[in-house]
Amino acid sequence: MVCKCWKTVTILTITGVIWAGQTIIPNNLNAQPYAYVTNSGSNNVSVIDTRTNAVVGSPIPVGVYPYGIAITPDGNYAYVTNAGSDNVSVIDTRTNAVVGSPIPVGDYPIGIAITPDGNYAYVTNLWSDNVSVIDTSTNAVVGSPIPVGDGPWGIAITPDGNYAYVTNRESDNVSVIDTSTNAVVGSPIPVGDGPVGIAITPMVVKEIKIDIILNQTEFTVGDTLTIAAHVTNGPATSTVDAKVWLELPTTELFSLVNIPSITLLPDAEFSVDLFTHHFTGWEPEGNYKCGGRFLNWITGETLSEDIETFTFTP
Repeated sequence: MVCKCWKTVTILTITGVIWAGQTIIPNNLNAQPYAYVTNSGSNNVSVIDTRTNAVVGSPIPVGVYPYGIAITPDGNYAYVTNAGSDNVSVIDTRTNAVVGSPIPVGDYPIGIAITPDGNYAYVTNLWSDNVSVIDTSTNAVVGSPIPVGDGPWGIAITPDGNYAYVTNRESDNVSVIDTSTNAVVGSPIPVGDGPVGIAITPMVVKEIKIDIILNQTEFTVGDTLTIAAHVTNGPATSTVDAKVWLELPTTELFSLVNIPSITLLPDAEFSVDLFTHHFTGWEPEGNYKCGGRFLNWITGETLSEDIETFTFTP
């Protein structure tokens, strides 16, 4: 009787419904927890295993006076500016060896930043007062150098990849490059004396998330239980399996929602009512659990899970 009652009070049925949502960007399987360090005096790069905080392997020889370094978003390559030899070396992080020939850039390259899509590396050339752009698919400079201020040093790219901000050490200002045109936009931004470093705050991206919401946590005869779910999503479409279940004090499990292949649309946040039950006294006394889960529809990996508890006392 208990099984029949709990199974028949489900009020939510979703078939082929599209919920608005986000895909969690998967962790790159090639990227390892290593730190790459340019050694300007010994013309090489050291690699630190961040799990042990110890140097691993031999230093990687690069060009003369290596200074700046940036790693592609997929973790596969490190780009090193060699200030003394006016070029950029590329290290394959899977082998920790330099690949290809050094890429010629401007005079005394210092700073380097890679676009979020990994397609381009922007290099500040201190003594030629410009920025070179490297196509990472060919490891060749594209277009003409971009004139900026006097003594460009640091560079950072916005999380959307649309703009590169360059510190001009000698002219005490910051230039802004539109990466879609590779041209400076607006007037230089005055800052303090001798600006060198620059960093841009990250874009806050919501993850796939399901939160189970109960109308209260203690129930008795005459009370009504309401279970809802709050879903938050981010910038990309995803497909997930959705499951919501109820565990009784007797440890019996009842499926409230079990829907495969729900499409989650980008950038939405919403709540949905899932289940109601009016307590009449036949229900088992004790602690109940209600859980919700989003799973990758292909691999079955759990993307988000939330479990809430409540009690029933007759």
